[in-house]
Amino acid sequence: EVISLDAQNRADLQLNQVDDVLNLDASAVILAAVDFDAIKPGIEKLREAGVPVMIFDRQITSTPSDLSAFRVWSA
Repeated sequence: EVISLDAQNRADLQLNQVDDVLNLDASAVILAAVDFDAIKPGIEKLREAGVPVMIFDRQITSTPSDLSAFRVWSA
């Protein structure tokens, strides 16, 4: 089952959705961060709970993730 959450481009809402994901007992999370720095505590919380986190479309280097997929643009 895939559940999609929309943070409506709000970093505060996206961070609050981490608790929703934990309550759903998710087996993994695919995340497109609204704000790189604001989501860091959420990523750390998920990983501490044993939930693998895949970062999609944006590279976050301030905290480890389990997999990252982002576009590299060339001129």
